[in-house]
Amino acid sequence: MKELEDYNYKVTYLDYLKCMAFVRIADDAILYTSDSEQLVTTFADGFCTAKNEKFYIE
Repeated sequence: MKELEDYNYKVTYLDYLKCMAFVRIADDAILYTSDSEQLVTTFADGFCTAKNEKFYIE
């Protein structure tokens, strides 16, 4: 999908860890995890706002 190429970060569920995670797409680096999607999304929003980046929720 062309529009997803514009994003450098995502919030996704990691089944093997059984938690939500904020991930850098380029190298699949896990930057933050929590059982709460709201906490991960809040972290991602603050992080991406500070860096002037975008993220999506998978």
